[in-house]
Amino acid sequence: MSSRYTRFLREQVPVIQTIGKAVTPRWRRSTKPSFPAPPVHRVVPPRSDALVAAYIEHLAIPSERYPQRLPSHFFPQYAFPALMQTLEGVPYPMMRVVNGGCKLVQ
Repeated sequence: MSSRYTRFLREQVPVIQTIGKAVTPRWRRSTKPSFPAPPVHRVVPPRSDALVAAYIEHLAIPSERYPQRLPSHFFPQYAFPALMQTLEGVPYPMMRVVNGGCKLVQ
């Protein structure tokens, strides 16, 4: 990984932890699912302007395309931790479930 991106690792902790939980074998999970699961609502702080700019630059997207909004594909920064919370205890391989869907609301 390029050292120019390692400065953003601290901002990536929630998503990295979520991916870590997703790859943890089912037999190591201590919680049991309850159905229906309660809704999950989170208020997530904005990511730094530097992280967003580096993301857009890394994808070689012209910066004018996103002058005051985030690319919609930046959503894992906000959605993955809440998504995994809703799936806690479900006895399926999470790496196969993670791409199940997401609703983006402005």
